[in-house]
Amino acid sequence: RSSDLSRNPKGFYLFVEGGRIDQAHHSNYGRRALRETLQFDDAIKLGDEMTSDEETLIVITADHSHLFTLAGDPPRGNPILGLSGNTDNNDGLPFGTLAYINGPGYRPHVINGDNVCVRADITADELNAPSYQQVAQVPRGSATHAGEDVLIYAKGPWAHLFVGTNEQSFIPHAMAYAACIHPSGQNMCDRTSGADSVIVQRILQIGRAHV
Repeated sequence: RSSDLSRNPKGFYLFVEGGRIDQAHHSNYGRRALRETLQFDDAIKLGDEMTSDEETLIVITADHSHLFTLAGDPPRGNPILGLSGNTDNNDGLPFGTLAYINGPGYRPHVINGDNVCVRADITADELNAPSYQQVAQVPRGSATHAGEDVLIYAKGPWAHLFVGTNEQSFIPHAMAYAACIHPSGQNMCDRTSGADSVIVQRILQIGRAHV
């Protein structure tokens, strides 16, 4: 509760993980992943409303991405959970707007009437079912993580530290610096150790050393 957290005159640190987003992606549950993302957004909004931008730093990021894809060129207004709407596929079969590179949503190819191995036809699938698994290209019991950079957003005091491309290990060091609890003794409360840019460069060096 906010009343409990606000009792400490030195403030508090609160860590919230949207772990269900990750679990849904591992199972190729695209709809569940999107719903959990919306709920995570609601939690961020509530936290923002309950705190002051002048004294609370809010940082939002992810520890990794997933092999979750959004097919291009669906018609305007096409349902995100529906079929792509493309009619020029070489095999004449539809595909979903959302899909995964690997995972349990894999559909084995089938032999059609012309004795040709083709993709499974998902036209009759219940695409809006809560537990519907979007099609995966490679069969796996659990979908893997991906490797591209993830976004980081920040607002409040010292949010300017969280810009550009950074090593993941930089984030906790920058947060500790902004909260005046950095283990090196360097923080925004101590201006005797040099300019902010110099301190941040030192934090970057420390963060990279922990990669």
